[in-house]
Amino acid sequence: MRALTLVRDLTSHGIAVDWRPALDGEDESWRRLSHLYPPGEVVGRGGERVRDAWRESYFFCKCFYRHGPGFLQVRDWRTGELRRITIDDPAYRAAVEPLLHGQVSTSVAPAVLDAFTGAGLVDILGEYAWWMPYRVRRWPQSHTTV
Repeated sequence: MRALTLVRDLTSHGIAVDWRPALDGEDESWRRLSHLYPPGEVVGRGGERVRDAWRESYFFCKCFYRHGPGFLQVRDWRTGELRRITIDDPAYRAAVEPLLHGQVSTSVAPAVLDAFTGAGLVDILGEYAWWMPYRVRRWPQSHTTV
């Protein structure tokens, strides 16, 4: 989880990362991480195919969040179409900060955890829940095109 957090945070700054995840290329689970900078190698069955598909589909700001006054907004293109998710409930917004570095999933309110995992914003890694989108501090293009 620490390695994924580092990759996520470096990706948010536009920094290329040389990393090697171990994934089974026979399923499509890699797509939930496809907003992260593409790995140099994917270890596991079908790894080369996954690596190539990841590289072809990657673009900066594929799944990110930003803070506003009283809200947090996620923009997610991982499925191929834009999903905008606005989180304005204080309990849900407060849950994001601890999830950034991983939180024992039993310490997150079940309704919040279910909503975030159902929306594809949180991944469960063993006993931990981890926030997947990365934070951007400024828009990558003009505000008039967003």
